[in-house]
This record gives sequence, structure tokens and C-alpha cells, in this order.
Amino acid sequence: MNFIALVTITTLAIAGVFHFYWAFGGTLGLDRAIPTKDGKALLNPGKLLTIIVGFIILSFAWVAYVLNFKDLSVISYSEQIVYAGWFLS
Repeated sequence: MNFIALVTITTLAIAGVFHFYWAFGGTLGLDRAIPTKDGKALLNPGKLLTIIVGFIILSFAWVAYVLNFKDLSVISYSEQIVYAGWFLS
């Protein structure tokens, strides 16, 4: 179970970091992430939206981390974490 959790957390963290990279001008992998038709991009997401998506994805990675590696009995907001995990799944 910990292996699956680590893969999930790592994948989400990398995806979140890529969004910040793209928001601040990076181009690596951008041609594969944005759909195109006849060489023209079909989407043109702004920097703010890309940063927001990056924060959302990183927060999902944090939820996956807390659900798998923290003791929820001592966390005061454990019920919200469980609900976020349900939403994530």
C-alpha cells in the first residue's frame, strides 16, 4: 500500500511542479500537454490559471500524503482530510 501511495504522491507532485514551470515560461513538454490541431494550440491557458491548477494538484499530493503517512487520530481536521481523499479518489 505504501508503494502505491508513494507513486501517487510523486506523480501528483511532479504534475504540480510542471504547472508552475509552465506558468513561469517553461516549454518542456508543453507541446504534449496542450492539444493542437494543424499545429495550432486549441487552448491558451493563462499564467494565473496554470498556477491555480498547480496549487490544486499539489494539495491533492498533500492529502494523499496525510492519508497514508500521518496519524489522523491526532489531527483536528481529520474528517476534512478524509472527505478530500474521497474526492481525490
